[in-house]
Amino acid sequence: MSSLRTDVAERYHTLGLRSWPVPDRDEPRPEEYERVTDPERYTIVFAQARLWPERLGELPGVQVEPIEVGDFDRGTWVVPDRSGTQPLLFLERDGSPPVLRICLARPDVVLETLPDCGCDACGRGSDGLLENVVTDVVTGPYVVLQVNQPWPA
Repeated sequence: MSSLRTDVAERYHTLGLRSWPVPDRDEPRPEEYERVTDPERYTIVFAQARLWPERLGELPGVQVEPIEVGDFDRGTWVVPDRSGTQPLLFLERDGSPPVLRICLARPDVVLETLPDCGCDACGRGSDGLLENVVTDVVTGPYVVLQVNQPWPA
């Protein structure tokens, strides 16, 4: 798995896209929660997200296919043929900020939505925006529990 992560990181680096640091502060200022100074910076998430299916599709037994889903502008299935595995679905929505949704097997089984907010207060820097959930799912096991009722308090 580390070689996949390294390959994706190297491919991303060659794109020469912008990056930004984690904000250097202990606590966000209240006005930062109401401000999104540069929503287009999150388009890097799309670029990085497209590299994962590209790289995974190079593995034996993994198919990568475009798909159209609801109100998303683009989608990509990553479908392994190995028994006991589930496909990953990468869904992209253009907007301000642009949104990437990573799903397992179906669009309603959402593993992660990036950016999770996009406001200046919630900014966590560009590094690692996508890495965690994809590597967790690909290395498995990964369990998704869906509950149709609220948890009792």
